[in-house]
Amino acid sequence: GLMLERAVEPVINHLPYFSSLNDFQLLEKLKTLGTFQKETVDRLLTRQLYKRAFVATSLELQKYPKITNLIQNKNLEQQICEKLNISKNHIIIDARSSEQKLEPLNIPVIRKDNSIIDIKEISSLASGIYKKESMSPLFSVYTPKEHREKVRKYIQELIA
Repeated sequence: GLMLERAVEPVINHLPYFSSLNDFQLLEKLKTLGTFQKETVDRLLTRQLYKRAFVATSLELQKYPKITNLIQNKNLEQQICEKLNISKNHIIIDARSSEQKLEPLNIPVIRKDNSIIDIKEISSLASGIYKKESMSPLFSVYTPKEHREKVRKYIQELIA
């Protein structure tokens, strides 16, 4: 989805025209609109999708507070491309602001013996919801397979 979104971005002003096309027609038209668009369509059709080089959930955010800086850095894609000599558009960042991250679920429950326990301790549903949310990505970096390792290392240096 993100790859196709990136390929369509530069031609978004032609959207009414594109919305009348079926999937095949859209891909064929995109191929004529530029080198990057053609490459993206070819990658999509041959399933050479960008791979996730780095992912951070709210758990990593707690361990590595510098991830917040990355989420807020609007020039990070360009910075990675320049630093690692990767073509523009070969880095796609998917980030949610840290305001959207899940607050810890601290709901005290009083037991019959008057002791207090957190709801996550007694409710598998509450625990499951919290765990699922805390594991969902807040910040992901995608790149072609051949750049994956150097991108991952670079991001890890930035947050260390």
